[in-house]
Amino acid sequence: NADRLRLLPRLCVSSEGAVDSIQLVTRVPLGNVTSVAVTPESATSVVLTKVLIPQAEIVPMERVDEADAKLLIGDAALRSAFEDPTPHHDLGRLWLERTGLPMVFAVWAAPEPVVDGLLDLQDALVASVRLARSEPEVLAFEASERYGYPAGFLARYFEKLRYSFGPRERAGLYTFLEMA
Repeated sequence: NADRLRLLPRLCVSSEGAVDSIQLVTRVPLGNVTSVAVTPESATSVVLTKVLIPQAEIVPMERVDEADAKLLIGDAALRSAFEDPTPHHDLGRLWLERTGLPMVFAVWAAPEPVVDGLLDLQDALVASVRLARSEPEVLAFEASERYGYPAGFLARYFEKLRYSFGPRERAGLYTFLEMA
């Protein structure tokens, strides 16, 4: 949809290295992975898996028992870090090691022409990020109560997420698009 959408210039979801919520859990050494069971929840993460492990066959999560690895995202990845001793490989970290750039997992985009209020929405989202960053303990404590993870773990997780769509993030996004 890139031909009909416009990126909001100030926002993305990225990480400069490990992100924790996008994990490849492997039963064999990473270099020996020949198949990965993937979740349908994140097209970006599936494509990133293909870029980072091009020799691996991508299979649906229903075939996880046959695969050398499985891709977990979001809460499933965070929970797995606590519960599963199987080796985990953070895709944000693997991307940084390969490219030297941040990984952009999501952008905000809107159809052209821009509708009234879109820039106000962007400003409100930027203000929300600033507020959350100004009170990291409050955010971590409230999220801990809601989701059940330790507040310290969530504070470290939230610190890894980046929302500014600056020059390095743009370079990371364009590199990802070229490799994809």
